Amino acid sequence: MMQMKKAGAALLAILLLASLFPAAAFAAQTGKYRVISASAVLFAQADITSDKLGEVYAGAVLEVETVTRGFGRTTVRSSGITGWVQLSHLEYLGAAPESDMLGIRVTPPDRTTLVHGEKAPDLTGMKVYAVYDGGLQVAVTGYEVYFDAMDTLGEKEVRVTYTPRDSARTFTDSFKVTVVRYPVEKLTLMARPGRTLYMEHEKLDLSGLTVKLTYADGRPEQMAAWEDIAADPDFTVSGCCGEAHGQPLEKGTHTITVSYRYDDIAVSFPVSVTPRTLTFLSVARQPDSLVTHHRDRAPNVSGLLLRAEYDNGEVEEVDGVDCEIVCDPASFVLGENNPVDVYFGGLSVRLYYKLSLNNVTGIRAVPSKTSFIAGQDVDPGLKVQLLYADGTFEIVTDYQMTEIDPEKEGSQNVIVTYGEYSDVFTVSITTFYRAGDVDGDGAVKAEDARLTLRASVGYIRFSGLAFKAADVDHDNAITPADARLILRASVGLEKL
Repeated sequence: MMQMKKAGAALLAILLLASLFPAAAFAAQTGKYRVISASAVLFAQADITSDKLGEVYAGAVLEVETVTRGFGRTTVRSSGITGWVQLSHLEYLGAAPESDMLGIRVTPPDRTTLVHGEKAPDLTGMKVYAVYDGGLQVAVTGYEVYFDAMDTLGEKEVRVTYTPRDSARTFTDSFKVTVVRYPVEKLTLMARPGRTLYMEHEKLDLSGLTVKLTYADGRPEQMAAWEDIAADPDFTVSGCCGEAHGQPLEKGTHTITVSYRYDDIAVSFPVSVTPRTLTFLSVARQPDSLVTHHRDRAPNVSGLLLRAEYDNGEVEEVDGVDCEIVCDPASFVLGENNPVDVYFGGLSVRLYYKLSLNNVTGIRAVPSKTSFIAGQDVDPGLKVQLLYADGTFEIVTDYQMTEIDPEKEGSQNVIVTYGEYSDVFTVSITTFYRAGDVDGDGAVKAEDARLTLRASVGYIRFSGLAFKAADVDHDNAITPADARLILRASVGLEKL
């Protein structure tokens, strides 16, 4: 009787356990399992009262290494956490070793069409399965996804690779996505800028420009004012000759085009620019000499500077050598008041020259600079005057000058000849330099900063002590930073 009671108790215990764990749990074997519950808790021990390490969600595939008391020991690849999960939440998939894998199969994500501008495909819904001999397919994680840039339209390939644990083999599969145009359908010009008529060299102003965007997918139309257009990188504003907002315009008719994302989604409008007109011409600086000694050629206008004023408010200075000289030297009379007209832009100014036919007495060499640092360009800025007996002179340019050695320290005499006449001036070359004084005149000035800036962009070249004087930050290079420091030093804001 007692033995029957014991047998009945054992049978009852077995039935109770069976009600708690499905038949799959009693497979009690290692291998691959899939989570079939909404989630399965990962415990620190094979005991539901032990610490919870995390959760594994439905569909995840686990490799169970050890089975005991209805629990399986597994390591979650995505997190690297090892723990125990109840087998009642799992479905046994088989014990196929990864070494028997034939490849992987990728089911594409829910969405395989991208709108132009999206940087990466949306992988929501994508599944990756390990494929084994005999047709077994097991979902895997830990795969890698690769794709090329999605910045052009058309079909693109997305590649998926998977390397099984403890394996040197990598399996690959792919799927296609298609990049389609952004659904803008049309751009409509609603209002032109406030100004479309300009005078030459006035600045383009696109204020007031308004366009309307119409979409192909049914979304509401959108208005964009100039401020919106300027701030939105999807808009491109271009002119037929490089015109841009805030930049001066050349004369003629210009076409301004506004496009949105694509060249064929665009509107255009013309802008007319009237040529500027010269309204006033005056003498800003007289020629070097108002004396001429010839009745067979026009007087020399070297040094002449004109002031040109235009109807658009612009003012510019014009070198006399760029102007047309109109006179009749053969009709000049000795003495004052011989008229010479200087033309520019259809207007003219009149100068009066003195005709002197007295004898030439010599030449005078007048350099603008005579001190140089060794290695510096040695341009004395020379002007040569042809002297006459009455004390007048004229500037000549076809003179000869002996060379200056920029590396030779000390004084050098420079001989200037013009025909049978000659003159001498002296230059000095020194190896001493002062930081920032690149022209060697003994002072640090804005002109030194200007020369340094030109040297930093390759317009001129420094060597020797001139290079050392310009390289004030001692980085062995002439840069805009050196020019900035020299400029600050020239006004007392920096010590070099």
